[in-house]
Amino acid sequence: MMFWGADTAQLSKHATATHGGAARLETLLGTIEQVALSTEWTGADAESFRTRARAEVARGLGAADLLRGLGAELTGHSDEQDDASDGDDGQGVPAVAAALTPETQDELDSLLADALHDGGLEDLRGNSRDLDALAERLAELTPEERAEWIAGLEDDELAALRDAMAADGDGLFWTGGNTDQSRRALLDQLLRDADPADVERISELFPELHPDGRGGGDAAQGTYDVNPDGTVTPPGEVVPEDASWRDVSQGSYGDCVSMATLAMMMDQDPGWAAEHVQDNGNGTVTVTLYDENGDPEPITMPKELPSEDGKVVGAGRGPLADDPTSATWPSYVERALAIQMGGDYSGIEGHGSPEVGPRLTGLDVETIPPTDADAAFDAARRGEPMVVGTSVKLAENDTGPGDWRGGHGYWVDGVSTNDSGEEVIVLRNPHGPDTPTVELTREQYEKYTSSAEVHHD
Repeated sequence: MMFWGADTAQLSKHATATHGGAARLETLLGTIEQVALSTEWTGADAESFRTRARAEVARGLGAADLLRGLGAELTGHSDEQDDASDGDDGQGVPAVAAALTPETQDELDSLLADALHDGGLEDLRGNSRDLDALAERLAELTPEERAEWIAGLEDDELAALRDAMAADGDGLFWTGGNTDQSRRALLDQLLRDADPADVERISELFPELHPDGRGGGDAAQGTYDVNPDGTVTPPGEVVPEDASWRDVSQGSYGDCVSMATLAMMMDQDPGWAAEHVQDNGNGTVTVTLYDENGDPEPITMPKELPSEDGKVVGAGRGPLADDPTSATWPSYVERALAIQMGGDYSGIEGHGSPEVGPRLTGLDVETIPPTDADAAFDAARRGEPMVVGTSVKLAENDTGPGDWRGGHGYWVDGVSTNDSGEEVIVLRNPHGPDTPTVELTREQYEKYTSSAEVHHD
């Protein structure tokens, strides 16, 4: 007897698409909230507007939660259908209607052929134009349509696409050409909504999805020559409901300023992680960074982290060693930075706020010299997002105040008053939430810091 039921492959794809839609809705709502609440506007009307904006965003987040629930329900139905189909004598189930129309399928196949083919005089600006056209058309599809088209690609077609993307793509007189950003945009479209089996195929074929995990280490912690021997996927939630700045704990890499910036942004906006990091539910994670123009750039990657002896070596190294279910969103932001900044973890080490701040925040960075302590204290008193770098060399026998570390980046947690009644600026260490704070008077600030960077629109 034939069992007439649902096509479980389609159910699984739709479940993945539903989870992806929820993640994108959350990202959009986060952007709306950021724009609505960051406008310089005071008064009763302004407060009323912000209250209404928060309420509408909350309603939207409720819809995103509903989508996730529906996705889980679809997955459950798929599993039940598979169990029920075990006794159908191998006759299978009829396929449901395809998401792609024949016209759209032909259009995508034509765009793929153009991207893989050197058009001669027709491609005077190189094949980057064709690759961008494919990425843009994929972005216009529904998640179901994207997943279906990707599932239909043969391994040799994916390999050919990889080669076309890796090629420089220069046209006549070296005009045009592929860019790393355009490659990342196409990979985002290929991965975000793909079936887990297709994610695995793409992951194996595209080496740029796996940044080199070797690094120089963090002198402030005494870690040097980071040499991972594999990757792991921690089992916990990427962004738990109680995500906070306390999740940030610098690992073995020398990217203290990046980690300080993450903690700073979460202190300013506890929803930052949920707005910028999404688990797509298919073995990939999407992190939204910012490009050189301050525009959001989603970077989608396989859900894996560099490890040594089975333990994460990057951000979250300490917490994840104690509890493998700890939050991993800082780890994936760090991995996205490695992809965006050249394809290896060593490329994210040793940078200051002017280099990494705009990539993480989309904001401009204003530098305050150490000689202008008043400006730094004023900014800290106003609660402005700020990262402070410490000087490297000290006088002999001078170890600095408290838990001071040389050549290190801290984030500013406002101002306070010390036991002597002096106003001090409070610095938090990205090595972890339990690391002692450093408090500096104005005189100490001028002596022990190298600069402060304030982030603003």
